[in-house]
Amino acid sequence: MKRKLVIGSLAAMMLVGCVAEDPTVFYVMANQLVTRKVQCIVKGGSSGSVEAQSVGYFDLLQANRYLMFPMIQNQMPELDKAVGQNESTMHLDPHTITITGAWVTYEMQGLQGPYNAGAAGPDGEPIAAETKLPGKVFVPASGAIAPDNAGTVMIEVIPPAVGMMLDSDVAFDQMYVAGMLQTKVVMQGYLLDGTEVHTPPFNFAIKVCRGCLVNFDVPPKECCNASTEVSYVPCWPGQDEASPCRIACDLLYQGSPRAVEKRALLMSKTDSLANPPTGDALDFVLKTFSDGD
Repeated sequence: MKRKLVIGSLAAMMLVGCVAEDPTVFYVMANQLVTRKVQCIVKGGSSGSVEAQSVGYFDLLQANRYLMFPMIQNQMPELDKAVGQNESTMHLDPHTITITGAWVTYEMQGLQGPYNAGAAGPDGEPIAAETKLPGKVFVPASGAIAPDNAGTVMIEVIPPAVGMMLDSDVAFDQMYVAGMLQTKVVMQGYLLDGTEVHTPPFNFAIKVCRGCLVNFDVPPKECCNASTEVSYVPCWPGQDEASPCRIACDLLYQGSPRAVEKRALLMSKTDSLANPPTGDALDFVLKTFSDGD
């Protein structure tokens, strides 16, 4: 019996060594689309049973983060079958991959710099005149993918820090203006013996916009009216599906960055965040805060 276990352990070490050198055994198949259409439920992860998404949509008027649901395939074989162990034995297969997160890089053309360039930042230093997206960010995630199986995890592919950099850029000051953000995602995980594994890069494009996911189910001037009813609530306002304009207004609470200007833009009281409302238009916007907040 002891000799059999030793042979099995040696086989396991050989297989793990091969896995560490072969990135194709662990890869992202697609990004799962999670909306009200599927009751906001993240499904198992087989590409044949879920709807994959080729391009994401991210509305800076409503959100500062974007969630991605990568469907991950673990192509490694079950170690039991590979080394002839007893299938009835209770254990965690060494080829199970425990997901710890993802490395994300960003690329975007057309950024013009933050609206508050030169002002003192949180660290007291002047804010740079150029918007520089981070070269690489690690975003945590959790989950486990069994051998010869697929699974889906959730990651903030655009975390709030990156979202706020885009939100501050003057390129997105006007309603409906948009640009394409290219992201490259490399998932990271570990095998049972501590071997670190990574997926090949998965490229996912996200259309970043200002107000493109607002459903004007009432006239713009009524979006922030406290008596306006909400007909539905999306899974994640500002991501991939439109929100009733009352939802969009409520997300622009008093104290949030440029909330007055954003509500004015939403209610057609200004044509750009660079043109703050004045006079009666300003009074109208400020009154919506006292009425609804």
